[in-house]
Amino acid sequence: MAVLHCSNTLLAQLDALHEPEAIPATPPGRLGDWCATVFALDDRRAALFMSQRTLLSFIILEGKRFDGEAIALIFWGGLAQVLEMEGYKKRDAEEIVETYSEFFLAKTASASRTSQMNSLIRDYRDLVMSFGGLKRCDVGVVIHEINQRPRKALDWATPQEVTHELVNSKTG
Repeated sequence: MAVLHCSNTLLAQLDALHEPEAIPATPPGRLGDWCATVFALDDRRAALFMSQRTLLSFIILEGKRFDGEAIALIFWGGLAQVLEMEGYKKRDAEEIVETYSEFFLAKTASASRTSQMNSLIRDYRDLVMSFGGLKRCDVGVVIHEINQRPRKALDWATPQEVTHELVNSKTG
């Protein structure tokens, strides 16, 4: 079980919010709680998801408008896909996704998490544009490259390295 901390923009789009006192005090999923927001990317809408624990991130391009019922499916599918792109076996990725079989939506209350999300949005936009826009780039390559960038918040480790250490640790 985990909490998906959403931006005000995403919460408004989803028309869903659990009051803080309604969120059960349960351990987060294997990679910690996550943050999510939506943003414009090369004339499309995209959702950005980021692990609070590892800063592993991925984007999903909006086909139809994201809604409260679809956000779980979008998150689970995107998480499984990014883990497989980062070299995890399908079985291992499914085990990690299973730790998020239930999650609650809440407002992002941390200014530092909001700042990290805004920084990632800039990184994704810049990288997509450097590849010639969405029509010319491979979004999987963009996601992989972003997760290979060292982050100050991780003592200059990459999100992929921190995720790998966490997944391979005995205590998780």
